[in-house]
Amino acid sequence: ELLNIYQNAELHVKPEQLSKRGGARYSEVAINLVNSIWNDVNDIQVVNTLNRGALDFLEDTDAVEVCAYIGKDGPKPIPCHDFNNDHIKEYIKQVKAYEKHAVKAAIYGSKEEALRALKGQMIDVVITNVDHDAIKVIVSNSAAQAKMKKAKFEAAYNALELNAVVEGTVESITDFGAFVKLGEVSALLHRNELDHKMVRNVNDYLTVGQNITAKIIKLEDGKVGLSLRALKAHPWDVLNDKFHVGDVFEGEVKQIIPAGVLVKLTDEYAGLMPNVEYSWRTNERVADNVKEGDTLTVKVMSIDNAKKRISLSHRETVENTWKNVNLQRGAVINVEIAKIEEKGAVVNYENVSGFLPVNEVTEEKRIGKVDEVYAIGTKVDAMVLECDPGKAKLVVSVKKLENQKERAEFDKYFEKQKEETPSTTFADLLGESFKKFEE
Repeated sequence: ELLNIYQNAELHVKPEQLSKRGGARYSEVAINLVNSIWNDVNDIQVVNTLNRGALDFLEDTDAVEVCAYIGKDGPKPIPCHDFNNDHIKEYIKQVKAYEKHAVKAAIYGSKEEALRALKGQMIDVVITNVDHDAIKVIVSNSAAQAKMKKAKFEAAYNALELNAVVEGTVESITDFGAFVKLGEVSALLHRNELDHKMVRNVNDYLTVGQNITAKIIKLEDGKVGLSLRALKAHPWDVLNDKFHVGDVFEGEVKQIIPAGVLVKLTDEYAGLMPNVEYSWRTNERVADNVKEGDTLTVKVMSIDNAKKRISLSHRETVENTWKNVNLQRGAVINVEIAKIEEKGAVVNYENVSGFLPVNEVTEEKRIGKVDEVYAIGTKVDAMVLECDPGKAKLVVSVKKLENQKERAEFDKYFEKQKEETPSTTFADLLGESFKKFEE
C-alpha cells in the first residue's frame, strides 16, 4: 500500500499509514540522509558505514555505527581518538568478531565458524551426558534454549485469563485467519472471529505488524484463541437500539422480490414490506410503482428478535381509505372498471378498490374477459358479495344484481297477474247454474 502511495509524484507529506508500521521514524532519517547527499550538506549524522579509522582498534573494513559528515561523496567517519576505556574496547572487538564469524557461519553453513563466534561468550547449557571414566561432560545450548523458551511460554500462557482483553501484534496472515503475538505466546485469530458478518479475505481487515486489541475466547492445551468480533456490538443489537415498533422512517429499496420489497435498515439487515402492505388499494402493485434505489416511507410493524426479522408497511404511513367503508352483503353500489385482469377486473369505489370476478359479470353469455362486456372507465351498478375493511377486500357482482332485478320484475308481474285474474272457481259457476234450474 505504501509503495503505491509513493508512486504519486505530488506526494509532499508523510503518509499516515507509515506511522502505523514498525520503524516509522526511519523514513525521516532516510529523507535527511538523501537530502544531505543530494545537496552536499556535509552535516553530521549517525550512520552505519565502514570504519575507516573512526575506531583505531578495529579494522578499516569493519562496519560501525558512528557520527559522520554526510555530503555528495558519501559518509566521512569522524575519528573517536579519546576512546580510552579498555574494557569497552575489548567488548566491542569481541562483538565484532562474533558478528564476522556468525555471518560466515550463516553464509557457508560452517559449524566451525559458529563455534568461533561463540568463543568467549557466556551461554546457557543443559548437561546431556556425563562420562566419569573419560572425565567428560556433554552439554547442549539448543536444549537449554528450548527449555528456557518453554519456561517463558508456560509463564506467559499461565498469566493469560479467559475472556480477558489483551493487546497483540499481527505476525502472520493465512487464509483461515491470523496469528497474533502476545509476548511469548502466539494466538490464533480465526477469520470467523474478525467480524459478525462473513469475512472472505483476512487481508481486508488486518496487516502484518498491526497492533490490535482482542478478547481471549479460548485457553486450552497451550492454545490461545482470540476474537475481535466479541468486542463489537452485534449488528442486530445496534438495529434494536435504532428501530422500534411504530417508528416511521425513509428507507432505501434494496431489492424487489416476489413477496414484497426489502428496505435497507443497516449495512447488515433489511426489513420486509409485504406486497399487501404497500397500498390500501388492491389494484396498486408495488412492482409497478417502486424500483430498486428508490426511497420509501415505511412504518415498523413488528420485530422478531428470535428470527431477526423486521416487518414494514408503507400503507400504514398514509390515510386508510377503508376506515370509513361499511358495506353490507347485498348492498348495491356504483363502481368504475379500473383495470382488466385475467380472472376479472379491478373496480374503484369511492377511495377504495375492489374486484369484479369474470364469472360475476353476466349470465347472458359466456365470456373470457370482463372487457367483452365493460370497457375500462365504465361505471356500473353492482351488488356487494364481500366487504372486509380490515383486509382491504371488496368483491362485487353485476350478475347477481341483474338476477335480483329479474326476480323483482317476475315477482311484480305475477303479483299484477294475480290481481287481474278472476277468483270465481268452476264449482262456483256450477252452483249458480243449479240455483237457476231450481227456480
